[in-house]
Amino acid sequence: MVNLFILILSVINEGFCEIAYVIISVSSVLFCVIIICLERQGGFLNPMTFCIISVFFFILIRPVFFSQNITENLNEVITAGLEIDEIYVFYSLAVVNISLAFTVLLYSVQKGTVSKLVGQLPDLFFYNKQLSMILLWGGGLLSAIFLIKSYKKFIILGQVSVFEADAYGLHDELFWFTLSKYCYILSLLFSKNKNFILYSLLIFITSIGYILVGLRGYTIAYGFLLLFFLDIRYRLKIKWLLLVAILVTTISSLILNYRIGIEVNSGLLGIIFNPLLQQGASFETVYGALKYNEKILSCISYYDYFFTNKDIGSCIDIARGVYFKEGGSFASSFYSELIYFGWIIGSVALLLFAFSLAFVQSCYEKIIKNSMNNKLAYTYRLIIFLALPNLIYFARSSLFDFITKVLFIALFIGGLSIVRHIALNIKKCH
Repeated sequence: MVNLFILILSVINEGFCEIAYVIISVSSVLFCVIIICLERQGGFLNPMTFCIISVFFFILIRPVFFSQNITENLNEVITAGLEIDEIYVFYSLAVVNISLAFTVLLYSVQKGTVSKLVGQLPDLFFYNKQLSMILLWGGGLLSAIFLIKSYKKFIILGQVSVFEADAYGLHDELFWFTLSKYCYILSLLFSKNKNFILYSLLIFITSIGYILVGLRGYTIAYGFLLLFFLDIRYRLKIKWLLLVAILVTTISSLILNYRIGIEVNSGLLGIIFNPLLQQGASFETVYGALKYNEKILSCISYYDYFFTNKDIGSCIDIARGVYFKEGGSFASSFYSELIYFGWIIGSVALLLFAFSLAFVQSCYEKIIKNSMNNKLAYTYRLIIFLALPNLIYFARSSLFDFITKVLFIALFIGGLSIVRHIALNIKKCH
């Protein structure tokens, strides 16, 4: 089917292909805008919006931006590799659009049933102020360690390059962030006030260590988590969100210039807009997975993917002639792995992803409905607090990342409910 589609496109005249590319690009933007407007509920910052933002800014923005002169700007869309094929660029854009539309369709079909399921979630409210305070201070200590170590790596990064990240161990201390985050999560569980804004802020401040070592995406994801809970409380206006976006892109540009070692982005417009196009680099992995599918399958089997440490991102890079031996690779992405697994496994994965998205979106709608009752909405807030960073980053992560995160959250909620029920029974007995 893929080869037939490519053959048909290859015999179509170039002018028609250009027009079709522009039509698909415009359709991408309109589709994203329509879905965001339809699902806005209490505000624009909701799980569905973050899903669309993830796809658009991590995948679609670069091919869409250059769509009017795609033939002249192929090297801007696909920046590295042995050879660039315009037909596969066109096809990559089409595949992402079709997959996104299919996801929204599956989401719509499951939404009603999932919403009823979410309505049956148990109350998880409990607290232990002393234990919460201990964990909070522990998280603060671990955050300080992570930020100090990241700053030291930041100094090294200014002297070398992000492409030498592995050689200089620039990413060896990231586990400190994970430890601090878990401390904050546990502290939140045992706290009495359940202040999600406070804990989102603490995790965001800690995540600044990521941007110091050149990993901007993680800091941005936790920044959006903070914005989400601020929006729930204060209903942020669009102008403030735009101001935050400009600030983030400016900081990203400055960090990128520093970590690469040369002035990649210069001038006011370049500093503001170029980071958006640079984020679209994950489109290159989709292109690579389509054009070099057989090479990738021979590089990494399904067994290797699930049961070994072999990296599919490296296989995609090698297949298309781009491989950074000391770090800085294009890595993988949701849609490149969707292509890697084919439409049978891929369709199942999209079904599960749509279910997970409907689950988190339904939690958001319950929060809006019960906005004046913090205790009633606590379980829903907790689920979003745990799941949202993975959703924001999903387009750039593995095919199963968000799905498994929601599964673990469901198991965690179930286990927490059982523990709470047992604790309440013991308390009654005494």
